[in-house]
Amino acid sequence: MNGRTTATSMHVALVAGILWWGASSPVFAQTLSQYTSEPPFLTEAVAPNILLLMDNSGSMDSSAYHDANEAYDPAKPYHGYFDRTLCYSYGSNRFQIGTPRAATAPTCGGASPWDGNFLNYMTMSRFEISKWVMMGGKCTPRAIPGTCYPGGKLRLETDDRFTAFTANATGVTSYTGTRCFDRSGNNLIVYGGAACGGGSTSHTLDVDIGGEQARRYASCPC
Repeated sequence: MNGRTTATSMHVALVAGILWWGASSPVFAQTLSQYTSEPPFLTEAVAPNILLLMDNSGSMDSSAYHDANEAYDPAKPYHGYFDRTLCYSYGSNRFQIGTPRAATAPTCGGASPWDGNFLNYMTMSRFEISKWVMMGGKCTPRAIPGTCYPGGKLRLETDDRFTAFTANATGVTSYTGTRCFDRSGNNLIVYGGAACGGGSTSHTLDVDIGGEQARRYASCPC
């Protein structure tokens, strides 16, 4: 047998051996543990977190709805601590829930002359809207489980950067005609006429609540 024949025989034997070994060896599919979706050098897994940052600059104490002297529109929803679908009475240093708000003017009257939609427009600050959306507002007292609805009171903040503002009070408050409105801390000030001076009446901005409102976000130009 010459050298060429010997080499050929060895090649055939080698190929046959490889084929036999491949046929007799078990076949394994890859498993999920062979892959990783994070760097393998990380030894501690951290659960996902969401961090919310809220602006607390001075401008957040400004009006949410009439900072640029925007006029009140009774057809527009103004959200906030007052239920915009209800009318309120005022007594015992707080606004108390009254009758449903009418669809057309005058929207409120009688024993419940204060329009919740108008009160949100006139009194709510940007900060209070943000707090209302995120946690339901400043509730006093708040129950141990953290709940406020029903039966609690919402209290507006003692800080404000509101400017005095004139609006038609007829059908939305207990007053008539054009009045000057202002906010001083958590008090709504209503002057005797259109002039922002002279005699006035103060109303504490505490709000009775009977049930949780649906908080919508699109209406606030904060």
